[in-house]
Amino acid sequence: MPSSRLHSTIFRLGLSLVALVALVSTGFSQGMVYSSDYKGPIHGSPSQNNVPIRESDLLAPPLNGAPGIGQLPPPILAIDGGALGLPMFNQCGNPTPGAACKIEVDAFSRGKDAPITWDGSGPGLGHIFFSVDEYAQGIPHPLVPNVSSEAFVGDASADVFTYIGILPGPVPPPQPGQPSGNVGVLDGNGQASGNGFVYPGIGCKEPNDPQAGPLNSGDNVDAMDRFKEEELPPITDGDPAYFSLDGTIFDNEEQIFGSDSAGANSTVTNYSAADILVTSVGNVPAVYADAATLGLSMGEDDIDAVAIWENGQEGYQVATYPYQWMDDTNDDGIADADMLIFSVRRGSNVIAKPDSIFGLAIQPGDLLIPPVSGGHGLAGPGSSHPGIFVSAEALGLRADRETGHEADDLDGVDFDEDPYFDCNANGSDDSTDISNGTSDDLNNNGVPDECEEFVEFCNGDGSGTSSPCGNNNDGSLGIAGTQNGTSASGVALRASGSASVTAADFQLDAEGLVVSQPGLFFQGNNMINSSFGNHFGDGLRCAGGGVVRLQVRFADSSGNSSTSIDLIAKGGISAGDVRNFQIWYRDPTGSGGSPCGTGFNLSNGVEGSFSS
Repeated sequence: MPSSRLHSTIFRLGLSLVALVALVSTGFSQGMVYSSDYKGPIHGSPSQNNVPIRESDLLAPPLNGAPGIGQLPPPILAIDGGALGLPMFNQCGNPTPGAACKIEVDAFSRGKDAPITWDGSGPGLGHIFFSVDEYAQGIPHPLVPNVSSEAFVGDASADVFTYIGILPGPVPPPQPGQPSGNVGVLDGNGQASGNGFVYPGIGCKEPNDPQAGPLNSGDNVDAMDRFKEEELPPITDGDPAYFSLDGTIFDNEEQIFGSDSAGANSTVTNYSAADILVTSVGNVPAVYADAATLGLSMGEDDIDAVAIWENGQEGYQVATYPYQWMDDTNDDGIADADMLIFSVRRGSNVIAKPDSIFGLAIQPGDLLIPPVSGGHGLAGPGSSHPGIFVSAEALGLRADRETGHEADDLDGVDFDEDPYFDCNANGSDDSTDISNGTSDDLNNNGVPDECEEFVEFCNGDGSGTSSPCGNNNDGSLGIAGTQNGTSASGVALRASGSASVTAADFQLDAEGLVVSQPGLFFQGNNMINSSFGNHFGDGLRCAGGGVVRLQVRFADSSGNSSTSIDLIAKGGISAGDVRNFQIWYRDPTGSGGSPCGTGFNLSNGVEGSFSS
């Protein structure tokens, strides 16, 4: 652990129930909305707005629009299918999981996704975020959590992942040694997965194990979109929404046909699931980019994800080669083309067809652009099929370009210049920093330790240094000391108040102590044994070096105690100091006491990084 920590003022942008805007002090820098399909338990459940959630609805994460850790309330309903102009929306009365309302939105964008840019040298600008369905298995790689690790425990389909390879595209399947893959940045439910990974959740239910049929055990992030404004702007004719609906393609994994929201809502225009639609306020949606323009076939292909950057000129100006959305050939201040990048769902007719850039068989995990012409592709000019902008394998997804089977489906996508969470302002998602070892996360809360005032460490659950006599805590209090004679949870030490030496309101609180027995709160300069601690009595000595005895307190009838003095003054703490804290307590031998027979035990440790 470093001896000093970087402190930063952190803001998260989110949504409130009324104004759909809030500032929360956490580190989330972008607003986001997402949809979930009709197969999951979220379908028909009440949102925070007390409105049943439908498969057309765009939802905001539950904590005033920001993702969070732990047990979460329901998500916020931000945009419904009525705002998108779907004629069938009002006919969806009391939706239930597994019963389609025929208003499923498969892909969504406000047309403001950050354009992937490249100046012709060095890496391109942009972060790719995406989601997958419950059948995705991913490609294993060292950085975790990822699609592969989370799919193993059924937690991948409600998560959002970020690409860790290198842009610019087009990006073919990587060669050995080339950077590729993904790391999870948003979790479905914000609680530890079956693999123990914790990162901020968006209000979905997990796990979602693969099972055929129209009913799923968990939720699936089906479409997603981020936005930079302090408010989620209302849909107007001048600021529309772009989206794609569901078709009737048979899914060999689910063993069901698509819900046909495209056909059901085609009251004026004959919509296709391979078309991108655009809202028209007061009217039914119009076609923004049709299937043929995208190199797809009506009735045979289905768009599953889309990211759009609109150049501001009315209508869709198709990019016929990569980065044409950066060109301004007539110097009128308007880019020559719109950026439109998409994926197709499993079962689409275009899968296994040669793409127009590399000549590779297209897969459902590929990010595609419209057919490339004019000799800009390696496959030669004239192909009528989309081009692969980023291959599934580069994203860390399975692909089978020989038979088209056993491939992962990419469900939602978005591009941005900035990461989702970046509390230390290093340009990388916090989850990536934790995964690659750039940042510690000793308390396993998904936040880099350098961004927190207080961090719990030295868990007596056996995950670090073994407990002295197999007396691991049961995990019910989270990070805590080893089991004692009366509490299988061990003693959990937490900090309250602030790390401000001026405020001087810092306090230590212990839970799980032996009733009526004394405990010594003490302070040390260092973490012992690289934060894992060493055996001492029935527990682990976690803090040491320059030890200061702070206060002796007796546990109350509930096994709790707290300090009652000015710990800043007693410990001689100044701004910029990093100190470690622990409580040593009596656990008398005898009936039911002292598991290892020494008569004393210790809590976990707490590190504090103090400021003025």
